[in-house]
Amino acid sequence: MIRPAYAESSLELNRHIVNLLDSLSAIHGLTEISLGDADKPRLIKQALKALISNQDMERCSIFLLDEDGMLSNAAGLDWDNMLSGICSLSEDTTLRHPSKNHFRLGDGIMGRAAESGNIEHCPSCAENPQFKRLGIEGRPVEGALLCVPITCESKVLGVLNVFYPTPGFFNLWHERLLLLFCKILGRMLVNHQLTHHLNTLVEFKTTELTDTNKALNARVDEMHTAAAVFESMNEAVLVTDQHNRIIAANSAFTDITGYTPDDVKGKNPRLLSSGTQSPELYRKMWDTLASTGRWSGEIKNRRKSGELYIGWFSISLVRDEQGQPARYVAVFSDISERKASEEHIYHLAHHDALTGLPNRTLFNDRLQQGLLKAKRDKTRLALMFLDVNKFKSVNDVLGHAVGDLLLKEVAKRIQDCLRESDSAARIGGDEFVVLLSNIETTRDAMNVAEKISNAFNRPFEPAGYTLQISSSIGIAVYPEHGEDDETLMKNADMAMYHVKEGEDSNVKLYQPGIPD
Repeated sequence: MIRPAYAESSLELNRHIVNLLDSLSAIHGLTEISLGDADKPRLIKQALKALISNQDMERCSIFLLDEDGMLSNAAGLDWDNMLSGICSLSEDTTLRHPSKNHFRLGDGIMGRAAESGNIEHCPSCAENPQFKRLGIEGRPVEGALLCVPITCESKVLGVLNVFYPTPGFFNLWHERLLLLFCKILGRMLVNHQLTHHLNTLVEFKTTELTDTNKALNARVDEMHTAAAVFESMNEAVLVTDQHNRIIAANSAFTDITGYTPDDVKGKNPRLLSSGTQSPELYRKMWDTLASTGRWSGEIKNRRKSGELYIGWFSISLVRDEQGQPARYVAVFSDISERKASEEHIYHLAHHDALTGLPNRTLFNDRLQQGLLKAKRDKTRLALMFLDVNKFKSVNDVLGHAVGDLLLKEVAKRIQDCLRESDSAARIGGDEFVVLLSNIETTRDAMNVAEKISNAFNRPFEPAGYTLQISSSIGIAVYPEHGEDDETLMKNADMAMYHVKEGEDSNVKLYQPGIPD
């Protein structure tokens, strides 16, 4: 690089010394700039202001590389118009962005400095062919120009342009000091960018953490609410994991089963099983849960004390994000008392209040079901009508209380003569009916009827009275004596009244031709 012959006068020497000291002062001023207190444009202007320490050095500008690789004016005082003239491209060059404040890498002295990363020094603009015809009003440009790259770790960020009105003014010390100034400025720009990114990241993360904290607090509130609801429910709640291991139970669960959450945690709910339910019920339950995600029904379980109870269960399957089973939630209540009440009401509606035997309604239903089964299985069925002889005399002489006790003893003796598959019922004051299912011959029915008749031979002792009474029994057999319930009832009744009219036997099998 061609160096000018520097002036030897004391005035010129003093000016150089002052200018060098000003450059040192500018570097010191640069280090005093706070990165956190200024945005990027303000930081650059503060850096340029630190450099301008006297009027002779005020013609400075800073150009920075943008994202498109263009040098764009970032800061400068009244230097822009003159710099535009000095750094304009040759006439045969077309600008990518035709503006006096935008230049490409490699174009002009400033573009070369940015492209090479080295200082470009024009000692005398008037003698340089590039600037010879670019002065103001035709006058040649008088002065020296330094274009110093602003770098950080060898990466060019921009260019500092310094114009001095005296040709040959800049020396090696100017170059070194301004290069140091630009390196410090480059580091500051990178640190400012990093600080900006860090602040942005901190702000983003702070906002994110704040939002997350709010969401977590809301979730905690929801969980507290859910826990309060969980514990305050009247219904028992049991939660298991995907392997059907118990993970949670509420206080109502303890009230119903007698087991505390610690008693059952980690165990299979089968510990509650009574052993009375069929495996088919549980198979259908699991199949329904797998296909629909819900199941409801009655299950008879056993308390910790060993007592049986009936629960109404509503079980739900909770799946995870992949659609796999994650939790099973069972909500149930103890319906033992309700079931007992329902069964009691049903019993009262379908049984004789005095003897406890089925009444006419329940017996008719059993007769119809028995006929359907007999038809399906092609088997026989027998129907008996039984009347207590001379019962009216007992009521008239000894009173209805004794008569009621007698009827209770009669009902017991009839039941003692029957199988579990047979049925007896009281359908009137002293009238009883018996249903014998699945008999092979009419003789089987006659044998049972005779057994009942013989049971009447023993004296009855209601309320301390000894009574000798007998019975009249009529029999009709399906299918010989009728294929429907009405026909069988009518024919058995007819056979019973035929017994009452005769004296040869207490048991009579229906025969066609018996008068009505």
